[in-house]
Amino acid sequence: NGTCQVPVSILIQWDDYDVFMSLIDDIAKDGFKSLTYETLSSDCLMGIDTTKTVILSFDDIGPFYIFQGYKDMIDYASSKGLVGVLGIVGGNFTKEDWNYLSDLHAKGWEIANHSNTHPEIDKITQMELIGDINYLQLKIFNNLGLVPKTFIIPGGYLNRQTISVVQNQGFNFVVGIPV
Repeated sequence: NGTCQVPVSILIQWDDYDVFMSLIDDIAKDGFKSLTYETLSSDCLMGIDTTKTVILSFDDIGPFYIFQGYKDMIDYASSKGLVGVLGIVGGNFTKEDWNYLSDLHAKGWEIANHSNTHPEIDKITQMELIGDINYLQLKIFNNLGLVPKTFIIPGGYLNRQTISVVQNQGFNFVVGIPV
């Protein structure tokens, strides 16, 4: 039976391009497997060993950032047999953008909600946060036919109140940095 261990989680920003390729090469060379938050829980339940795993999370995937830098990094990771988590933010995605995201999801990439407007969590009300999250959930569902189960907190502002609000919206995973 495998060991269920929380993997190393690497948050990738759009400006990390210069270091990204060598990082991915090292991950692949060292025999690490990549997971998503969705597959982590199923792998653990099935007893699959997660000791040499990593979660690659791409932050702020939206019309402004998704192309071209992120695309090159995502495609490079895919070429090495790796998958990751795409933290989607709102905006005016084109049909081509949605098709690209749909193709990635079909290849095992997880689509996560990163909020519609990427607000400063500590400066909005709970109701505003709920509206922002649900607006993007509906947009993702309408364009990809899926409901994200992971929420990546904008700015990483992880606190009890935010966790509670987000979990009450049906998310299985809430990703952030304790503040």
